[in-house]
Amino acid sequence: MRYGILKCVLSVTAITVVGGCGSDAPATVKVRGSVQLDGQPLDFGGVLLQPAGGRLGKGRIEPDGTFVISTYDSGDGAIVGPVKIGVTAVRLLGDSRDGGIREWLIPEPFGSPDTSGLQYELTHGAENVLLIELATDGTGRVTRVE
Repeated sequence: MRYGILKCVLSVTAITVVGGCGSDAPATVKVRGSVQLDGQPLDFGGVLLQPAGGRLGKGRIEPDGTFVISTYDSGDGAIVGPVKIGVTAVRLLGDSRDGGIREWLIPEPFGSPDTSGLQYELTHGAENVLLIELATDGTGRVTRVE
C-alpha cells in the first residue's frame, strides 16, 4: 500500500515538473511610456501593440498620459520584436444603448495598428520606455526615452 501511494505522489510530482515548466508563449519585454497630442499629455484612451505574430499588447492611458502594456499578465509587457502601434481616444456622446455618437479626440487612423503608421522595435534588456507623439494633423512618431 505504501509503495502505491509513493508511486502516485512521485508520478504527480514528475508530471508537474516536466509538464509545468514549458510555455509556448513568445517572450515579452516590459513596455511603458506616455502619449502626447500636440505636445500635451493625452489624458485617457488606450495603446495597442501588435506584433507580427502573436497576441496584442494593451495598456490604458492614465490621466497623466502614461501607460503600461500587458499581453498575458498585468504589466508583463509586449512580445519582443517589431510592433505596429495604435492609440485610441474616443468619447461616446449620447445614449450608449442606441449606439451614441463616437467622438475621436485624435485622428481616427491612429486607432488601429494597421492604419496608424506608428511602428517600433521592442528589444530585450532594459525596459522599453516609449514616448508616442501624435498631432492633430495626422502625423506621429514613437521614440525611446532613456
